[in-house]
Amino acid sequence: MNATAPDKILHSHNKTNALLGSIIAVAIPFLFWDPLGLLRFRLTPLLWDLGHLLLFFVVGWLTLNCLHRYLNTNFILLFIGFNAVVFLIGLSIEEMQLALGRDYSFDDIYRNCLGISLALIFHPRTQLTNQRRRVTIRALSILPLLAVLLPITKNSIDLIAASLSFPVLSNFESAFERERWIGDDLEIIELDGGNRVLAHRFDTTRYSSLSLKNFPGNWVGYRCLRYRIFNPAADSLPLTIRINDRIHDETGFAYDNRFNFRFEVASGWNDYVVDLNEVSNAPRARSMDMAEIAEVMFFTMSLDASATLYFDDIELDGQSIPCGVGANPQEPN
Repeated sequence: MNATAPDKILHSHNKTNALLGSIIAVAIPFLFWDPLGLLRFRLTPLLWDLGHLLLFFVVGWLTLNCLHRYLNTNFILLFIGFNAVVFLIGLSIEEMQLALGRDYSFDDIYRNCLGISLALIFHPRTQLTNQRRRVTIRALSILPLLAVLLPITKNSIDLIAASLSFPVLSNFESAFERERWIGDDLEIIELDGGNRVLAHRFDTTRYSSLSLKNFPGNWVGYRCLRYRIFNPAADSLPLTIRINDRIHDETGFAYDNRFNFRFEVASGWNDYVVDLNEVSNAPRARSMDMAEIAEVMFFTMSLDASATLYFDDIELDGQSIPCGVGANPQEPN
């Protein structure tokens, strides 16, 4: 006997629920296990964070499928109730992650609530009051989703730009280059009649740092790293440049497993060149993996007063030229 139309609909409905349930079962362990250390792609952390939104969207959709007989509740009450439950679940998840040695993140809780909210807003069986209000609410809900997607969009654009501009690592001609750098107090500004530079304020903490993290890391075949720094103060400022590869980050961050140069930044513009052969030979017990450079860091140590420096034109050079100008190695205190 052929299946009736209602039977076919029920079968399709059950298959959809089974698929959603399988996705949830696979995804839940990843709330407590973080493989980011094993994944080196620049967008991985951002996509990983987006997983919270997607997971709770699926959870919400499946829950609404299962509770379709009870969805005549006022939409606002349903919205508040679902978000309250998800907020408490999110708090519990973050507490468990904290116990496992991971960071506590209110951003993750926000993404959880946004995911469940989008499921409520777009599920066809929730009782939005009328067609016009339904369309308006759905249109407005896109705005917080776009805000969540903005960092991924900016990093994706700059990922392409960084590949196209290599061996220039950063010259700050694009506003999206800000995504390549990590620091507490930095911004891209115009200096010297329109030249765009990165301004960073180094404070008086023991180590105040600025890091270039997102860039093409295969430096094989290049001889030198060049960069420029402008010091607006009358007095020189001691600064250290640190370069390390992936192995350094994955084996304990030891001082003797990376490259360090300490030098003075004189008043005005200063041009520096670092010999990449010295970088390659810097680790004590091995050679630096020049195909997997992971970070270029500039840092100060216990300054007497905060100071701002301006960085520009950080690039690799393959020419056969003298290197090491303006930088002198120094062991740590």
